[in-house]
Amino acid sequence: MKYLNKSIKYFYLNIFLFKYFFSYSFILLILMIIGSLHISKENYIYQITNFTKCCEHPLFTNMIDLFPIKPTYKIPNDQIYSLDSVVSLAEFIQNKPFTIQNATKLLYSIYYQVQCLLENNIAISFIDLCDIMVIDNNRYYFCNCDKLYTIKKNNRIVITDFYDKSNLFLPPEFQTNTIMPFSTFPTSAYYSLAIVILYCLRGTNITKPGTEPITKPITKPITHFTSDVSLNKSSDIDYVDHIGILQKYCHTKLYHTLSICLIEDPKKRNPILF
Repeated sequence: MKYLNKSIKYFYLNIFLFKYFFSYSFILLILMIIGSLHISKENYIYQITNFTKCCEHPLFTNMIDLFPIKPTYKIPNDQIYSLDSVVSLAEFIQNKPFTIQNATKLLYSIYYQVQCLLENNIAISFIDLCDIMVIDNNRYYFCNCDKLYTIKKNNRIVITDFYDKSNLFLPPEFQTNTIMPFSTFPTSAYYSLAIVILYCLRGTNITKPGTEPITKPITKPITHFTSDVSLNKSSDIDYVDHIGILQKYCHTKLYHTLSICLIEDPKKRNPILF
């Protein structure tokens, strides 16, 4: 009987360990990282699992305040309100068509957030596909507090965090920089935003908005406009290809705003929404 009871104890212990291991593995499978947020999903609830850690960042509150309005009933601050899905922009464009309507909504959404941050003397260094959260397939939010910097009195931001110079979405001032830390203008995010939008459009709409997907990846950063908008350059194949995407939308409001975002000189990079 003594050995039987001992065997039963081991049996239940093994069941407990199996349940714990299985549950832990399941959590790992549903954990995703978007920007600086670690997000898990359980029973249709999206939770920021590193919320406490993020709150230690001095500019995190400014960023999270721009997230979607909560429903009338109270939900915890570390949860994201969603009726359908929460994914990164990188995942979204892999599974959904990215139309001119998506591009326009993305531009307006991130532009608004950039403006709100600027009003609080805060700027974004640059934007990547994995920095943008897509909620319910139609709402876009920048969510990487590690790329937020306070604007100094000389209207500059001082970049103190190292970055990958092979990143496709870097502004030219980041590509040519050779020192750390370095000082730059708070308009860098506009350039990145334009590249992100063109990258997304390149994936699905190169021939006609909303039709004929392509699979050719971007292998080099998109070349910029040197001063005023000009589409006559043809010496760089990659340049012509990407500007060709923008030209597909030359009769849209999107075209004019992105053209200004792509100006090389950050001091002249002051886009407005038309």
